[in-house]
Amino acid sequence: MSTDFQTARVALGARLRELRSEAGLNGKGVAEVLGWQRSKVSRLETGKQTPTVSDLMEWAQAVGRPGVAAELRGRLVGLESQYRSWRRQLAGGHRARQELAVTETMATQLIRGVEVSRIPGLFQTADYARHAFEANAEFRRIPRDVEAAVRARMRRQEALYEAGKLFRFVVWEAALYVLTCPPPR
Repeated sequence: MSTDFQTARVALGARLRELRSEAGLNGKGVAEVLGWQRSKVSRLETGKQTPTVSDLMEWAQAVGRPGVAAELRGRLVGLESQYRSWRRQLAGGHRARQELAVTETMATQLIRGVEVSRIPGLFQTADYARHAFEANAEFRRIPRDVEAAVRARMRRQEALYEAGKLFRFVVWEAALYVLTCPPPR
């Protein structure tokens, strides 16, 4: 999923958490007020679930800030717009998005990233990338331009050898154990 989309969803969750905290409620308390499971509150606050407009309106009421409902609704509309943009970028397959990443990487001096679930694209082998693109194309039901996308991703790695570029990545250890490719024979 788009890092922009996920970042926006996490930011919306942080805003919900901030409003809850300002109201003097903990997660269990707001769940009780709303009649929701605590797990739903947690998923919304951590950006793991996208709230509905109704969820946001109820949240604003529950934290005693009905006037903030319009702000929350606006954030949700922005989030949905980012998701649609991401879907448009992938509508023709992965290659175009990878070409954009090559261009952005070449124009950037300091590249930072955080990844919790897989090896960042910049460090993937061709085989790893191929399997990731195939799985993503199947899941999202988008065209399978896998080989062109893999070639673009591998071209992006040329930036790793350019003088003057800095790379700062944090990769959660578990990402190293996620089985993206079949095990070697």
